[in-house]
Amino acid sequence: MKIPTKLKIYWLSVILIVSPIMAALAKPDGNENTPLTLSLSECIERAFATSADLEYSKNTLSSHQERIRQARLDRWPTTTMSLSKNKIIDVEDFSYYDPQTGQVFIPGEGYEFAVSLTAPIYTGGRLSGEIDQARAAYMSNSIDYKTLERNLWMDVVATYVTALEQRAEKSVRIEQVAKAVESLKLAETRLAAGQGIRYDVMLEKAYLADARLELVKSENAYQDALRSLLLLIHEPLDLEVSIENISVPEQKPAGLEMLIQQGLENREDIQKIQTEINALNASLKILESSRKPTFEFFAEYGKQGQSLSDINNDDNRVTAGISVHFSPFWNSTMSAGTYRDRINSNDYMQRNYLSLNLMDGSSRLADVMESEFAIRKNELLLVDLKHQIILEISEAFERQHESEIALEAKTLQLDASEENFAIEQKRNELGLNQYKDVVDARTDVISARINLNYAMYRYAYDRARLEYVLGNTPWR
Repeated sequence: MKIPTKLKIYWLSVILIVSPIMAALAKPDGNENTPLTLSLSECIERAFATSADLEYSKNTLSSHQERIRQARLDRWPTTTMSLSKNKIIDVEDFSYYDPQTGQVFIPGEGYEFAVSLTAPIYTGGRLSGEIDQARAAYMSNSIDYKTLERNLWMDVVATYVTALEQRAEKSVRIEQVAKAVESLKLAETRLAAGQGIRYDVMLEKAYLADARLELVKSENAYQDALRSLLLLIHEPLDLEVSIENISVPEQKPAGLEMLIQQGLENREDIQKIQTEINALNASLKILESSRKPTFEFFAEYGKQGQSLSDINNDDNRVTAGISVHFSPFWNSTMSAGTYRDRINSNDYMQRNYLSLNLMDGSSRLADVMESEFAIRKNELLLVDLKHQIILEISEAFERQHESEIALEAKTLQLDASEENFAIEQKRNELGLNQYKDVVDARTDVISARINLNYAMYRYAYDRARLEYVLGNTPWR
């Protein structure tokens, strides 16, 4: 009883989606000593674990985390401790005489120990801008890591599927050669019995030679694909491996509109441009802070003595104050501050100052303009990128739909070629055709089987390609 074509298509689709692809058609490699069998998920994990680019990108994340920590530490006060020794060379010019006591003093000579503290009070947004900039750099590197991972995932999947394609063709070619040998023997037997002609034998020999050639080609292509796979997972190229079949996810893709929305949310290249915009905004914030007033608190405690041993016996000196800096207009810097010194616990000295530097080259206007232009450029690039992603998703969605239809078509072609081969065999038995028609029909069956294999793996690849353009890395 002949199975209906629609039923064949149904069961073939079940095999493709639920069971390992080509489980019924693919044959073992014939190498019982193969030491290593790899699945697709194992190859992906090995590629990720041994990629120098992924390792470097991952390690770089640590340095960016440290930059964020350092940017946060800038909010804390800065403490300085110093110890100095001062020696007066010209005592007469630097000393002074106290007529009341009759002593000569040499101010500043000896040892001086000081502890100072500087703390930012208000920076006009500079410190928060530096923190935002460090965070943006971290996010950018994190996105680069995801991009490298996704690209490597697609490379491994594509190479793995290619190896499966070549192995499936190799299995068909092995069967083709075996059947060609049998057909040649039958042709030679018919010729010896006077039931055939010499041309039939010649035709079978030519067919066998061509089948052996195609077997060699498929074997070489399979080995090349395996070596490419070994290169991706950083294994020796002469390592003997066997790969397992893959299973395409049973769940079909959602509608195109939903996939586009998913892709716009997942794609890290969109996140990359948005992160660059955030970094530029943080840089712009830092530049603009140079024109805003920044307040800083300053305090210092010091002791002085003629020797290290008598420092504690000398008077203390305490200085504290507040300073302000800002740029009233480009290429100018205004500074002001008030300090108070306390000496001998009772003596105070108040110091106030105000300074203005004109045309001091401190203008950051060009940098501000460049940052604004770069932000505008990235905003326009973001719009173009979204359109590009929509195009990629639409094309990938259409390709996977085409490959699904092609799978059904190749199944029907195989049915038709097998039916035609049976007809040509019967016609030849009745003397209604030439033996060449039988050989051609047999060749069509082989081609149809190979085309069906490729259609099945093409569907698997197109499904993976769709996941790739959506920003996903499944099958791990």
